[in-house]
Amino acid sequence: MYKKVLTIHSIVSLIEELKELGTITQIKEKAELIQMTANSGYWERASFFDIENVRTQLRDLIKFIENPPRKIWNVDIEDTIIVDEEQKNINRDNFEDYKKKVKKFLEGNMDNLVIYKIKHNQILTEIEKEDLERIMFEELGNNKDFVEAFGDSNVVQVVRNLVGLDRETANQIFSKYINDNRLNSKQIQFIKQLKEYLIVNGIISLEKLREQPFSTIGSISDIFKDNINTFNEIKEDIEMINENTIKFA
Repeated sequence: MYKKVLTIHSIVSLIEELKELGTITQIKEKAELIQMTANSGYWERASFFDIENVRTQLRDLIKFIENPPRKIWNVDIEDTIIVDEEQKNINRDNFEDYKKKVKKFLEGNMDNLVIYKIKHNQILTEIEKEDLERIMFEELGNNKDFVEAFGDSNVVQVVRNLVGLDRETANQIFSKYINDNRLNSKQIQFIKQLKEYLIVNGIISLEKLREQPFSTIGSISDIFKDNINTFNEIKEDIEMINENTIKFA
């Protein structure tokens, strides 16, 4: 689910500042939208598509908000910092070696049932997840190596990200959109790009849809402005693909 609640206060505060600059022509042109979105209740009800639409319409107005001047303090402090470059290099080499071990293990075990299920978007059992954790945390390295190399992602997310999503599986999920003759060329291009991204990377965040390579096609609100329902269906498929790496049978 898109986590809009966490940013409601900051967004409303920003819009309140825009309201105070209502004499500027560009802001006057968006007065109705600004007035509507200044209410925090709007953001509680807003969908991902609503938020994206407001973001694209108001982003060029942010430049009119003047931040208050900040006082510059000059502090003259003499200090000595000792950096153990050798230790830093050892730590870096350790988790790079661990990454290589994990990648080599996956490349040599693509026919393993657990790896197969992850690549084909199938849900693991708890026992299968525990067996994968044993390999990652005991045979290939330890828990510290894993965290240093991959952050706070779980083992299934890491494996999916490294092996990607099976092409035939991706085709089955997204073919219904590509074969839909109601969609225009930009929408089809977006879906094909999404499919190829998932085949390589396995998972995707909704925030990534605003970045390259998707932003070269256009903003979501522009691409799907006449077909919101289709985007909502695509969003549900993305959430399903991602969720299958964090839930277990």
